[in-house]
Amino acid sequence: MNRYIHAFTYVVLLAAITGCVTPPYDPFILSRSEIYERVETLAMMPLQFPDFDRKEEVTARYEVLITERLEAVGFSVIPAEESSSIMNSKIEQLGGMFDPKTGQVAKEKRQAVKEHLVQELDAKYDFDAFVAPKIVIVTANWSGNSAAWDGVTETVTGKTGFWAAFSNSNMAGTIPAMSLFVVLRDKTESEGYYVGKGGIQLVAHYGETFTGGFVDIPKSQWFIDEEKDVTAVDIALSALVNEPEPDK
Repeated sequence: MNRYIHAFTYVVLLAAITGCVTPPYDPFILSRSEIYERVETLAMMPLQFPDFDRKEEVTARYEVLITERLEAVGFSVIPAEESSSIMNSKIEQLGGMFDPKTGQVAKEKRQAVKEHLVQELDAKYDFDAFVAPKIVIVTANWSGNSAAWDGVTETVTGKTGFWAAFSNSNMAGTIPAMSLFVVLRDKTESEGYYVGKGGIQLVAHYGETFTGGFVDIPKSQWFIDEEKDVTAVDIALSALVNEPEPDK
């Protein structure tokens, strides 16, 4: 079985799990008003996500979208290229990040790079916080032919018509998907401010055979619908950049 299939929990009898209520996700660690009081300038960290042939293209796309949304509500955003350049320069000075004895990243070198990054950004921009985007594999709940996670839905089979009808049964479970996480944290990384999440796409589909089973979606089919990227960014940042609805 491939590496994603191990993440599945296949459950029958949807009726057994109906009626469960999940409270709305709250992305705020610090209140929205406090974030706006404390933060004017954000330093973008490079987007993190799994290795992928078109990683540079997708990274640039997401960083532009996130920057546009944040600047539209008054934040100043230092480009991720600035953080990358500062960190890479320090890493080169240190002779790399790995401990030759253990083969692991050396904690003291990681700390040195982190401190150097903050010092350099502060000296040049007097920044207030980091914004750190990452794309991660998450678990989406599905039933019938529909999966739902982090504000989006997608057909489990990737099909409509016959396969949509065939899958519309009393079966349910989980399936792997990708989501964008946008994290705001203070300069020392000791305090989190905000963790927004927006679903992007499934990374597996239900197989097109009567025996069922899940199959990975080829990486060549990742990030081919740019509207999904826009939606993921909008959902992840919506609570931060949109005015809250007045209490009724």
